Order: sequence, then C-alpha cells, then structure tokens
Amino acid sequence: MINKNQSALRHPSKCAMRTGFVTAIIPGVMCVGGVYFFHIGVITAGVLYNLSLGAGVGNAMLPKLRSKSISKS
Repeated sequence: MINKNQSALRHPSKCAMRTGFVTAIIPGVMCVGGVYFFHIGVITAGVLYNLSLGAGVGNAMLPKLRSKSISKS
C-alpha cells in the first residue's frame, strides 16, 4: 500500500514545480534589473546568483529529505 508521502515523491506537486521556477527566474531578473537600475556590481550579482543556486538545490532535495525523515519515524 502506498501512503500519501510516497505518492508525493512520484508525482511532484504543482507547488514544488512553481517554487523551482521562481527560484530559477526571479534571481536572474533581479540581477539584470539591479545592474541596470541600481548599478550593483558583478560581485553582488554573483552572490545573488549563488544564493539562488543554493535555494534551488535545497528545493530540489526537499522531497528526498522529507522521505528520509518519514522513513526513520
């Protein structure tokens, strides 16, 4: 019998897909907008990009981390 959490791993929810999209698009728009409108430097844009990369990786790993914590219980 498949429980609700295992089913969520097989079929990613729309919320997780939307979060992945947002963590990919919004920082890029912020970098471009920041360079043109707020005159941020290359270092600041790089830091923002790396923070968004970490957020995207965390979002991608979240279902696996949740399944491990559920299976230990």
